[in-house]
Amino acid sequence: MFDDHFETWPFFRGPLGNARIPEQTVRCYHILYNKVVLDAKGRVVNVLKHDWPIDNVYKEYGIGTSKDSIFISIPQGITLKEKGIFEELRSNYILLEDGNKYILYDIITKKRLKTSLGVEYFYGKNYWVHNDNGSYSLFTAKEEKVLDVDALEVSDYTFDIYTKGNKKGVSCIDFYTEAIFEDAQVYDEYVFLKKENKWAAYNLDLEPFTGFDFSFIHSINSYTFRLHKDSTEFYMLTDSIVSNDLLHYSKYDKTIAQKTAAIELFTVRTAKKNYFSGRDQRNSYHYGYTDKEGNLKIPYQFERAGSFVEGTAIVYGNHKPFRDNYTGVINTEGDFIIQPVYDFAHIERVGKNYFLTDNDDKSYTLFNDEGEVIKQFDNYEKCTSYDYKNRIFSLTKENGLRVFYDCKTLQSVEYPSEWFHERNLKKRLYDDIYSEGDTVGSIIKLTHKIDNTLNYLEENNIEYSLLDSTLETYSYRREYDYRIYTVFTPKKINEQLIYEGYDSLKQTKKGFIYYLKSKFNQPHYYNVFSKEKASFDGAVAYYSDTFEKYFCVNKNNKKGVYNITNNSWDIPPIYDEIVQHRNWYPYYLRKGNKIYYANNKGVISKFSSPADSKLEGYLSSERFIYFKNNKSVYDLKRQKFLKIPSITETPFFYHVNHDLIMISGTDFYNIDKGIKKNIFSDTTIFHSDAKDKFDFHIKGAQENREDLTGLIFSLHHENDDYSNKSYGIFNEFGEIIVFPVYSYIQTMTSKYTYGASYNILEGQINLYKIGDNLVERLIENKSIEYLEAYRRYENRNSHLK
Repeated sequence: MFDDHFETWPFFRGPLGNARIPEQTVRCYHILYNKVVLDAKGRVVNVLKHDWPIDNVYKEYGIGTSKDSIFISIPQGITLKEKGIFEELRSNYILLEDGNKYILYDIITKKRLKTSLGVEYFYGKNYWVHNDNGSYSLFTAKEEKVLDVDALEVSDYTFDIYTKGNKKGVSCIDFYTEAIFEDAQVYDEYVFLKKENKWAAYNLDLEPFTGFDFSFIHSINSYTFRLHKDSTEFYMLTDSIVSNDLLHYSKYDKTIAQKTAAIELFTVRTAKKNYFSGRDQRNSYHYGYTDKEGNLKIPYQFERAGSFVEGTAIVYGNHKPFRDNYTGVINTEGDFIIQPVYDFAHIERVGKNYFLTDNDDKSYTLFNDEGEVIKQFDNYEKCTSYDYKNRIFSLTKENGLRVFYDCKTLQSVEYPSEWFHERNLKKRLYDDIYSEGDTVGSIIKLTHKIDNTLNYLEENNIEYSLLDSTLETYSYRREYDYRIYTVFTPKKINEQLIYEGYDSLKQTKKGFIYYLKSKFNQPHYYNVFSKEKASFDGAVAYYSDTFEKYFCVNKNNKKGVYNITNNSWDIPPIYDEIVQHRNWYPYYLRKGNKIYYANNKGVISKFSSPADSKLEGYLSSERFIYFKNNKSVYDLKRQKFLKIPSITETPFFYHVNHDLIMISGTDFYNIDKGIKKNIFSDTTIFHSDAKDKFDFHIKGAQENREDLTGLIFSLHHENDDYSNKSYGIFNEFGEIIVFPVYSYIQTMTSKYTYGASYNILEGQINLYKIGDNLVERLIENKSIEYLEAYRRYENRNSHLK
């Protein structure tokens, strides 16, 4: 049956100019080398008359092409040849180029649609034909004429806009309108029609959103529009919702607006993105503000929109035609109290009620939140973000002179370079840790450079003897050598002098042995305006990591912890030594030969251990201290040890629906109800080998709460990136009430909470209202519930609450 050159068929170029293909499938038939047809059992059922490859398969039809013809084959039947150049297959119609025109061919009826000659747009149910006289005609697939029009202006394969006489109409696959409109515009989700010089908005089913009430329509993007009553006032249409209130552009052209009432407004954005090549996708959103009822109060017009603080917000956009971008400050009506003439990020909020602008010419202007200029600063170097602390900021002159300014009291103080040099202090401020406690921001942290520790001890009249000197290697990101001095002193060195300088300390019968670094940076805390070291009740601050709590030492070398928020001592200065390694460790308070323990709120244990006991504790829920050495738990609230089951891993404690819950490794305990479960073996959602493949953790920031109604946990698979965690929720019985399918869950303090998951198909985060037997998706921008959930999601990693 095969010819003598069968073995060369894969390399032979047939009459259509295409190489033969060894095997193709049409329905249940196999075509060998573009010619021999076999059925599913391998029997030859046909040898095609024309040698051609199959380009498309539609149902049981194989369609092949050549330069000026197409071939349509039923594998077990006859191959049909049709003159014309193949362009496209849509439904059961083939678009052919015949001469200079296109025509449709129906492969079911095996005939051309004669009325389709000149077809220009085809939708499956109907098609437009471009006539020789320039007009257009609309036909159904049954070749029934629907419309004759003068011109077809737009086709987006959903709606067409046509002109007949001097009027316009629209048509789509399923219906069309009469030509009764003065103008028409079609977008992805909306149709806008104009009649009697007014516009109306419709959805794609031509159901009206509005009447013919608007003088013009302005597109922000394909999904968000301004419906203008006039040149300044408009309604917003976004996500198929028209705003309730009449809005206006933020005013910034001539007059400065006044500060308005500090009402609660939420940042909202257009529902969908426009994608621009080479631009950050965030820039393709437009932002506005809504009230707590979800009514849009300030329209979408900004590319960045900060949160309102006491009636003002910093915003950024690019609407001025002569600037690529601008930043300004608006009131709650959306009008600018500080003109939007500054480059991006060139306005900083100082405290809550002041703004400092960088004018790009080594000058700065300080405004209050009424938009009034308080002071102009000229000939200053550019300052950086850590120079701002609450209502105080600092600027530096070219000669190194540093000026601190208090916005509220209008008090200023100058620090010349010599002041820093005389005290061997670095000029950089370390006050970038946000503090709500120090509301004035008058304490700053500077570093004292100690280049020679032994000379430093002598300068401070400290009696010592050098016992040893060793060279150590430090390796973190980069390696470098540093020297450690072993020093004996008959008296203990004041903590504020060497806090960052010693590795360890050992007490002997004759005195103290220190292991000191050969050089180090020692933190010093100063009151900005007095230029004196910060002190409380005569005790000098020597360390703080929050600018709220200060470790202090008095003249008797007794130590305590002062809380500037409460203006009181969390831990009174009566202890010989205070150590806290991290927040999850208790304070170790040594007094004589005893060690007491305290939490971060200053609750001190009545229990003490010998100073040489080396009892190591972990703090949980600011209440429970777990001592790893003897596996016991001390309750600071009840001032006694708890009776707990035998455990092998560090326990963590939580309150869920007023029950005390303990988690140790993967074991769940309800201490109050006597319930014990293993997360993997006693729950039905995990396979037997899940423990070896998943890491189980309780989400942070739940330990210190007593209002939890559910306990959020996370799972991480061993093969996934560590950031790819799934979150779920337990109740107080250890039952899973929300399965671990969310990428984020907000703390649960009621019958429900909110979760987020990433939708790969939509390319965006979806938010859900979740709880026991509750999963409800929240629709973007449609409710205040969504806005609040989204705000919390955006701030999920922020330390500002």
